[in-house]
Amino acid sequence: MTRAKRDFGTIRKRANGRWQAYYMGPDQAFHRAPSTFDAKVDAEAWLAAERRLMQNDEWSPSKSRRAKVVRSTEMFGPYAEAWLEQRELKPRTQALYRRLLDRFVLPAFAEVSLRDITPQVVRAWHSGLDASRPAAGAHLQSVALDSVDSGD
Repeated sequence: MTRAKRDFGTIRKRANGRWQAYYMGPDQAFHRAPSTFDAKVDAEAWLAAERRLMQNDEWSPSKSRRAKVVRSTEMFGPYAEAWLEQRELKPRTQALYRRLLDRFVLPAFAEVSLRDITPQVVRAWHSGLDASRPAAGAHLQSVALDSVDSGD
């Protein structure tokens, strides 16, 4: 694993061949790129953009920026439908997810804004499910969290 020390941030090559970038922010915490990069130049570009935000006094922690960008007013129902359509799933898995969404997830979350669905909300919903069907509950929590988390 190669690690290149720079005047701002660090870029390292992961064992899988992808590049990871991170830096210490004005809040004295380390901030990692939201994903790894195929090319080193992409990691460098991400660091340059973060540095530019700091120089222009527009910087905020990346977690709060991501929350502002995507999950503003979109409702879960339409988002979940699009999420299921865009997934490359085997037919049986697609049918299972469809059933789980229709029977359990959409009745609870269809009219809820994505920004309001947090892991804590999902856990509270999950705890109210039928305890006599633990496998179904595990599948449901997985589907609900996966669909919200993969919205990046």
